[in-house]
Amino acid sequence: MVSDTLSRMETDKVRENRLRRMAARQGFRLTANGRRDPLARDYANRYSIEPGPSGLTLDEAEAWLNAPPAGRSDGERQ
Repeated sequence: MVSDTLSRMETDKVRENRLRRMAARQGFRLTANGRRDPLARDYANRYSIEPGPSGLTLDEAEAWLNAPPAGRSDGERQ
């Protein structure tokens, strides 16, 4: 079980780095919010795209970066 958690964290980190590069190529900056320790009580992987939305999951950030510029919402997520 611990190895599954570590494997998932490594996979997410690789994906996060890929999305950071994607954001940079488009003139944005992907930043992580919150605690990075999955055992912490207030652990949450939330991301902001600057300038752009904040409070996104990694899946939502990827979808936003992959959306055509005309279809993007720059407002914060509710």
